[in-house]
Amino acid sequence: MKPQGEDAVAVHDTHVNALCFDKRGQKMFTADGAGRLNVWRVSGDPRDPSSYLCLRQIARDLIGSSVFCLRVHPIRGFLLVLAQNSILRMYVE
Repeated sequence: MKPQGEDAVAVHDTHVNALCFDKRGQKMFTADGAGRLNVWRVSGDPRDPSSYLCLRQIARDLIGSSVFCLRVHPIRGFLLVLAQNSILRMYVE
């Protein structure tokens, strides 16, 4: 069973350093100090913790590198990630 809402913190090994939403607000991306990057589906009321479902972990190449910044490209929708080693990565959903 995948964690939801208040149990979502169990998905990350350390503090969440960055999060962002896609332009439609239907997906959320979170990243932590251990390099774990997750994709979430947002449905229903965003104020309700049960509206968030962790879909999957992406970017296993980041494990061990703290993520500082996440942004979704405003036109193309690519996920841009800046991690500890100062290399900008791009992930396509």
